[in-house]
Amino acid sequence: MDNPVFYLNPIPGDSMKLFMALIACLLGYGEVGLWLKSEASREGSWVVLHNNPYQAWIDIYSGTHFQEAVKKGLGEPSHSSIEDM
Repeated sequence: MDNPVFYLNPIPGDSMKLFMALIACLLGYGEVGLWLKSEASREGSWVVLHNNPYQAWIDIYSGTHFQEAVKKGLGEPSHSSIEDM
């Protein structure tokens, strides 16, 4: 049986460890999405958006909402580390 107290009172440092695990995905997906969109706009590029099965993925991760989340995520480490002290 799960211990509900563990979920309500995490060990200090857990939120920073979680943040560090997730920030790699946030930054990586954001960078790859931007790169694919940029590369597709180049003449003769091997990246083609028309009829691309990953078009929705590229749109999401290169889009304004996700890129704003990346910027916000970059500002979180110092704030989170102070909370974990």
